[in-house]
Amino acid sequence: MVLLSRLKTSLDALDGMAVLKNCFLDLCSFPEDQRIHAAALMDMWAELYNLDESGMYTLAYLQELSNRNLVDLTLVRKDDQDDTDYCKEHFVMQLRLLRDMTIHQSKQGSIEKRETHCENKWECPPRVAN
Repeated sequence: MVLLSRLKTSLDALDGMAVLKNCFLDLCSFPEDQRIHAAALMDMWAELYNLDESGMYTLAYLQELSNRNLVDLTLVRKDDQDDTDYCKEHFVMQLRLLRDMTIHQSKQGSIEKRETHCENKWECPPRVAN
């Protein structure tokens, strides 16, 4: 419990940034320990939060979560040198402890009731092999 309370400060630091906090909380909708296609996540955020379709803001949110060490942003090596789909081979993983902390907080009622996209609107994404 001490560890969860200390990790909660990472979530509390997002209190003034509603969209960024919601983007972080959305990651709990995905299966644990699975890579999430960054492009799919960015498309989801653009649709949910009426962000730009070009991806400028969604990429900034993704980078901010990575800068705050709330997610791991990884690149899968590409064989060709085609840079047209910059985020096509980028993946996001939420750290297990942070995911557990967010789920724990939501069960405690300290996070306002949020719609679970996998249960209501969205189908859960397919698992990506590690």
